[in-house]
Amino acid sequence: MRRLTGCAVVLLGAACASTPSPGGGDTAPAGRQTLRYEVEGVRVIQVIDTSLPTTQIVWRFAAGADAESPEEVGGCDLLATLMNRGASGKTAMQMAAAIDRIGGSMSGSASRDSISFSASGLSRYTSILAQLLADTVRRPNLAQDELERLRRETLAGLKSSRNRGRNLAAKALLRSLYGNDRLGLPVGGDEAAVAARNLAQLKALYARIIHPGNLTIGVFGAPGFEATRKLLQTHLRAWKRGERPAAPAAATVAPKTRLHIVDKPDL
Repeated sequence: MRRLTGCAVVLLGAACASTPSPGGGDTAPAGRQTLRYEVEGVRVIQVIDTSLPTTQIVWRFAAGADAESPEEVGGCDLLATLMNRGASGKTAMQMAAAIDRIGGSMSGSASRDSISFSASGLSRYTSILAQLLADTVRRPNLAQDELERLRRETLAGLKSSRNRGRNLAAKALLRSLYGNDRLGLPVGGDEAAVAARNLAQLKALYARIIHPGNLTIGVFGAPGFEATRKLLQTHLRAWKRGERPAAPAAATVAPKTRLHIVDKPDL
């Protein structure tokens, strides 16, 4: 993760929220057990907790928006969403119906330093959740028509956010701190970047980032160790291992405090 070496403040009525880190000083409930091991060369962190009959499985790939080239800006964010829109020959609607039938949920998202996919639901459906998640990650359709639909939705969302104070403040802060550096843009890029991305670029990002050499898996909830290990072996077997993307260069930020006021009298 690249660190700030300067400070900037943007004033425009924004709200802040914080999320405590897992296990941040809390006493682990009786019966909770944390295991760390490898399956097919992939690092696994498993937290066994039988207090609720639920399961969450997370596949996290250690590269995100900061690993994009200038010609790929916004690509990781689009890729993470597109991978959730159909896999293994099933359409987006069919995949959504499959997860809805078991009352589960599945999502994908990109950050500056990772792309993550998560599936959760009742523990008795763990094998189904694991299958749907593996299909999403290993066998996404990456269809052109879904990309065009996603592009329209994303551009509409960016357009509607132009006059939201929180968005304006965030964009001004990034630009003030980083200027023309990649960090000066949001993870999803801007309207020009989204409009310019094509399927070939997203497939190139997929090949570079989505592979077992770049993966850590988290399993949280009721399933036991042996059942989880065998399940992961099934879904990770015969997957070609690639190299982890190189760490991005550190951003250079002028070491001074600046005050920026975004003038929007119509808001």
